[in-house]
Amino acid sequence: MNILKRLKREETGQILILALIFMVFGSITLVPLLNFTFTEMETTLMYKTKTYDLYTCDSAIEDAAHKLIKMVPPLGELEIGGDSYNYTTDSINGRTANVTITKLSLLTGIVGDDEYKVGQPHEGWLDLGLPPEETTRNYEENWVEYNCQLDFDYQGIGNRQVESIGVFISPYPGDILTGPYDEVVIPAITWDDFETQEERIAAGGFSYIYRWVKNQGPIFDPDNRTGTLSFKFRVDDADWTAGMVFAWATFKEQDISYVASAELVKWLIEASVDDTTIRAEALSDMGGFSMLSWELVKE
Repeated sequence: MNILKRLKREETGQILILALIFMVFGSITLVPLLNFTFTEMETTLMYKTKTYDLYTCDSAIEDAAHKLIKMVPPLGELEIGGDSYNYTTDSINGRTANVTITKLSLLTGIVGDDEYKVGQPHEGWLDLGLPPEETTRNYEENWVEYNCQLDFDYQGIGNRQVESIGVFISPYPGDILTGPYDEVVIPAITWDDFETQEERIAAGGFSYIYRWVKNQGPIFDPDNRTGTLSFKFRVDDADWTAGMVFAWATFKEQDISYVASAELVKWLIEASVDDTTIRAEALSDMGGFSMLSWELVKE
């Protein structure tokens, strides 16, 4: 401050130099500061826009789920295998979402295309308690154990050779699942030429699949009409309850016998606003509809 007073008092022109120094310093710092401020403002606006788009898509997914629960036209008339219904929502957060609801087979991702073709003939000589019979629910140790028993009663006049037997159960409880164990087969079902036991996660549920060597599995015929496969599994959550259950057996010649607690259908829902898309899957079960997945699709 004393220097400024002295420069001003002497009036020798040094104040101009000092002013120029301040101007240079200001130009160096002010421009980046303004750029930063505008960039931050643009980023804030961008995130605000993306957030509104995301909320709108999420609301559109819920709207589609409500339409599925009510089965509004033309959802009830859609064919399994990719038939879709497209619509645009009302304004949500000042935006509208484009929604696509596609009807798919639950068999997709569970039973392979090389095992069974959707639409091929099938026979119903398989029985399963739906949901599986509960044997123990232990709240002190926080687990529940279920028993699955598949009973076959073949009434045909020819032969049917088993390729695979499986059970799909929804919802998937996560890594707290143990099994299968205590596996028993009688009498036409045998472990002869048994190949693999597979656990598969698909469509919001889990599957236990038993496979025999191709064209060498157990045979049902007029002299061997009945058979049983049973097993147990445990979930480390005493409150967990089986929802939808689907049991099947595939046979040579791509034939299938199955029993289920609901229609073997899952629904793919996609909602889009500009470049934001959410994809979800829903499954029809005894209690209505269960949302299986929620995925933000990256462009």
